[in-house]
Amino acid sequence: MIREEAEFTAVGGYIGNFERLEIKYSLNPTELSTIKEIEHHIGRFIPHYEEYEGIPKSMCIENNQVKNLVLDHADLTYVPECVSSLKNVVRLMLNNNKLQKIPESIGKSENLEMLSLHDNQLTDLPNSIKDLKKLKTLILDNNEFTEIPSNIHYLKELSYLSLDNNRISHITENISSLKKLETLALNGNNIKEIPAFLSEIKTLKKIEIKRNPINSLPKHTAYLINH
Repeated sequence: MIREEAEFTAVGGYIGNFERLEIKYSLNPTELSTIKEIEHHIGRFIPHYEEYEGIPKSMCIENNQVKNLVLDHADLTYVPECVSSLKNVVRLMLNNNKLQKIPESIGKSENLEMLSLHDNQLTDLPNSIKDLKKLKTLILDNNEFTEIPSNIHYLKELSYLSLDNNRISHITENISSLKKLETLALNGNNIKEIPAFLSEIKTLKKIEIKRNPINSLPKHTAYLINH
């Protein structure tokens, strides 16, 4: 059963979580219905706050729209399709779940700038990832990737990519297509060498590659390495 947050009103009587969303934040009926569906799916209510000093909360609502949604530690084995109905979400966090797949419907979240999926059981990304044209941050730490997902080369706005603690053995050349990439984090993998094509990414400022069996650092990338 979902625990609803209650608030005592000035005129007397309590209002529950969904009523507060509708009254205080003036959520449109579609987004309100979607939040209800998600909460019923995960079996608990999602705390909602205005954003405070740039720190994203569990559910951040700005201008009567859901902008930030955190579904961490929700024991999810799949992502509810209704999540993609929240068209205005900018940051979506699905960390510490039991996800083995991300649905193709993720591509409908076209305003996403940050997608965090660490601590799941993922081995690849859906083809629709290419539709996330605004995505800047992608976090895939602590999953089951054996290679850098081949379809990330579509993410032309990506500036931060993290794949720490997977089972990646080499850096694939699709990385060189990310012309705005600034940070590449690959700590705790099985990478043995740093390829020369990384020098083609003029925006790249830092490579994090601790806990990999690398024997030597090539001159062209040595200044980027955080080792």
